[in-house]
Formats: sequence, C-alpha cells, structure tokens
Amino acid sequence: MRKSLLYTGAMAILVSSTVTFKSNAQSWSLAGNAGTNPTTQFLGTTDSKFLKFRTNNAVRLTISSGGRVGIGATNPLSRLDILGATTDSVSVVNILAKYIGKKQDVIGLKAASTPTDTTGIGVSGNGNFAGVEGFGNSFGVTGSGATGVYGYSNYGTSAGYPTGVWGESAGGTQGNGVFGYASTGTQQNIAIWGIATDTVNNGTAANTDFAGFFQGNIGYWKAYNISDAKFKKNIQPLSGALDKIKKLTTASYTFKRDEFPKLYLPQGQQIGFLADNMESVFPQFVIKNSLPAKINPKTHEVISQAADLKMVDYISMIPVLTAGIQEQQVQIEKKDAQISELNTKLASLESRLAALEATSSVQNNRTANVINETAASLEQNNPNPFTQSTQIRYTLPTDFKSAQIIITAPNGNVMKNYSIKSKGVGQLIVNANELAAGIYNYSLVIDGSMVSTKSLVLTK
Repeated sequence: MRKSLLYTGAMAILVSSTVTFKSNAQSWSLAGNAGTNPTTQFLGTTDSKFLKFRTNNAVRLTISSGGRVGIGATNPLSRLDILGATTDSVSVVNILAKYIGKKQDVIGLKAASTPTDTTGIGVSGNGNFAGVEGFGNSFGVTGSGATGVYGYSNYGTSAGYPTGVWGESAGGTQGNGVFGYASTGTQQNIAIWGIATDTVNNGTAANTDFAGFFQGNIGYWKAYNISDAKFKKNIQPLSGALDKIKKLTTASYTFKRDEFPKLYLPQGQQIGFLADNMESVFPQFVIKNSLPAKINPKTHEVISQAADLKMVDYISMIPVLTAGIQEQQVQIEKKDAQISELNTKLASLESRLAALEATSSVQNNRTANVINETAASLEQNNPNPFTQSTQIRYTLPTDFKSAQIIITAPNGNVMKNYSIKSKGVGQLIVNANELAAGIYNYSLVIDGSMVSTKSLVLTK
C-alpha cells in the first residue's frame, strides 16, 4: 500500500511540473529561461557531434561540429547551406526589406567577400535557367566595384544560345537594353568594351566572330581604326587600284524585309556595292557568316532569325578609292602636260602658217578670180584638241567641179584625202582611229586651188 502511494505521488509531481532539459549542472526550460550566463550556459553540444533539429520527426536544421549551418542539408559544407526540396513551388529563400517611411535605400540582401582587393565575389548565381534575375522599378540588378556586374555563360551543348549578359527593354519613353556610361576623369574611361578574336581569312571563314554585332542603325560621334605602323608588317604600296575600281558594280536596291522579317533589314532605297561582285575584285573585303538565331530565354520567342549572309567592309574601301584618285590624278597631269606641249606646237604652226599665207597672196588672189570666196569657206574643227572624233564644217559654191579636204602632216605628207560631193554647207567627221596622235593641217581645195588651211590636234 505504501509503495502504491509513493508511485502515485511521484507521477503527480511530474505531471504538475514544468518540462525541462536536464543536465548535471542545470535545466533548460521549454517555458523560457532567465538569468542565464552567456559565457558558461548555452544550448548545444560539447563534443564533435552534429546538432540537429527536427520537426515532424524529420531533420530540418543541422549545425556541424565546425559551425556550418545547413537548412535541408544534413552535411553543410558552407557557413550556411540551404537546400530546397524537389516539391518546392515557392522561393527557397524569400527576403523582404520594409522601407515605409524611410528615404534611404533599404537592402534586402547584402553579400560581401573581401579577401583581397582583386579577389572575392559578393554574390554568385547559378541556375539551369537564370543565374541571377533582377527586377526593380529603376534597376533590376546593380553592381559596383572593379567589375560592377559580371556575366558568364558556359552552355555545354551546341543546341543552346549561351549569353553572358542579356539586356532587354520594353515600354517607357526611351528604352535601353544595355546602357554604358563612362564619366570623365584622369584615367581612360570606356563605356562598353568588347573583345572577339578575328577569325576572318580573306573572306573564307564560315563563321566570323564579332566584338559587337548590331542589327539596326548605329549612331556615333566619331570612329577610329587601329592604324599604328608599329602593329603592321608586310607593308606594300597599293597599285592598280583604278583598274580594279572600274570593275566594281554600284547599284541602288531595297532589302527583302517581308521575306526576312526577323533580320531587321534597313527599309527604303539603299545605294551600295554587291557582295558577290566585290568578292570577285576585293575578296579580302567580304566575309561569309552564318548568323545564328537568337531566342528569348524566357518566352522562347525568336528574336533574330538564322541566316547565311555575306558582309562587305565598306571602311576598307576608303584607301582603295584614295589610291584610285591618286592614280587618276597622275594620268590627268600627264595629259595636261601633253596638251600644253601640243598647244605650244600648235601656236608655232599657226604662226608659220600665217607667214606662208602671206607669201602666197598672189596665188590666193588668182584663186579668188576663179572661185567666189564668199561662197566657199572652211571652219575650225570642233572639238580641238580631240580624243575620239572631231567635226569640220565647210561651205562650197554651186559651180565647182571637184572639192577635197586634205589632211597633211607637219612635213607635208598627205595623211587623208576626203572627196567632197555636196554643195553649200556641209560637215566632215574625222575619227581618232584614222590618225596617230599629233598636230595636223587640213585644207579645203576646190577645182585644184586651196581655199583655206587650218590646224587640228589629236590626243589619245
């Protein structure tokens, strides 16, 4: 009976008492504790065993012996490891910073890594779809430091479209998919810097790498190409440019925008070269490229369609055109010198001819008695000098038996003798291929008498 009463009393005490964790030194109450010593009193372990917390008899949080905390991770490897479950339908981590009534920026999540000035990553994102996704009324993602935002894509299959940084803008007054700004300072500032290895080999490369590729208009203030001689070798003067330029085809055209709507081809009438023709003359100025399709990673919409195309380097044509102008100028100056020499000879011949006409006045007077001078005349050829053909106008009387226009060399040799049959006003066409380049005299002879003599100059 006594034992039964003792057992009943002990059970009543246990039921009515507060539940506690007991140790040799103290108890930790589930109802709260007061007066604890933060130096000597704690909730945890004193050996190398992990501390685990459970709900519904499943481990939810683990603290390793090295102080690493795992949520959903039973063997945490980082200071904090958070492992989501395959059944999760919401964010694994959700952080909300309240900013009501505050004027300054309130940061939802701040991460910093500063082992040295040149190493350390504040935030690193890796996802099968998106490593880091940002959305904000002003900025989706902001970054500061030596590299504000770093995007890296290493897609392991050729079927993908890896993109380090994707910028997209929709709506607003003036949208910018990617905006770069470099403020002035004591050092060099570059808003956007792109690097790509040049794979072009005289236009034969199947796919060409570009540091920048734009499907649309490009606006800029100035453009500079590297041209320092210290970076160049095999420097040779350009020759024969004019002959090659004459082989080029220039044309006006419009692009097939309806057939290729996702290439964003220019609209309206265009003026330029044709790549196929340019390739036959200057193959080094034409590249062949297989443009891949660009797919929006969110909507899977085709942003830019795939196409095989040829592209022309218009900028490199500038030195070719310059060389052509220089070659043409040499030819013009040579012809100017020839014309000047011929004009000098012509002036001398005209002076000699005037002297001859003065000494033959007696013969001219005799001829005038036979021919009515007012009815016969010989005009100066036009053009003079000439390179293709020239026209000689004349007037013949109504009462003549024979008439000729005779072309003679300076030494008096007859080069051409044209018989004239028509009466009154007429003209004679002399073609350049009938004579060699030089200075000639031509005379109108009627019924054996010379009416007039003039000089002509032929240049080729």
